Amino acid sequence: MGTGPRAGKTILSLGLCRSLTNRDIRVAPFKAICVIQSEYIKDDKYPWYAYGIIHHARAARAPFTTLMNPVAIYTSDFISGELYIHGEPVQRIQLLNEDTLLTDSLNEEVCTLLTRAVENALYELRSTYDYLVIEGASSPSEVAPTEDFPNVYVNTLTRAPILLSASFSRGGSAAAMIGTGLMLPEQLRSRVQGFILTDVRDLQSTLYARQLIERHLQLPFRGAIAHLPLWDGASYSDEEAYEIIARAVENGLNDGLLQNIAIHKSIVSAC
Repeated sequence: MGTGPRAGKTILSLGLCRSLTNRDIRVAPFKAICVIQSEYIKDDKYPWYAYGIIHHARAARAPFTTLMNPVAIYTSDFISGELYIHGEPVQRIQLLNEDTLLTDSLNEEVCTLLTRAVENALYELRSTYDYLVIEGASSPSEVAPTEDFPNVYVNTLTRAPILLSASFSRGGSAAAMIGTGLMLPEQLRSRVQGFILTDVRDLQSTLYARQLIERHLQLPFRGAIAHLPLWDGASYSDEEAYEIIARAVENGLNDGLLQNIAIHKSIVSAC
């Protein structure tokens, strides 16, 4: 689970989707709630999902379906947007930050619709695919556990193993990771398999941060994802980008983590 927005969750999820697919494993992405910033809408075919889970589906070479992202929020400004369930508009909503839904602003009927959509989508995908690569939203320590659908509720349903991610280049990764880990709800802590640092230019420079995190959280370091040329504005086709991301994830994960995933066929959560 990420320490917040832009923590590397999407890079990890995309890379896992493409890497497992390249191993001839049928994999589907899943993100319960995706907040899509208005300036990023680029895809005419799937306008409400253009910048979200549709890229994960393409990375997994799986036909896109709204089951992979049952709930989407199309923003109109930083703190509000339109809530969609399976592509149908439901109501205007308030956001806590750029990636977190305030569920206490929803009425009981909408909460029920949202919950059923997430549960049914998970059930159908799990009955169809060998793997789900699950990406959460924002941080699991941003709102009360009872209000957290994309992180806490989804993990309660799936009991998926968890990888915690933080962006090293943005600064404060150790503090963010330690704080997130210490504030995780009890039912999630035992499922955390370790932590990953993303957007790393020099592995040696992460040593002190890694030592701090290991000491305070008693969690193993699972690897570092290198800084990618994609972030520097380099131009690639989608297919080229997915392969670059997959190689970065494969090269960055240590302890044979990816191989163990493929062997044991567990559900992976890069929330």
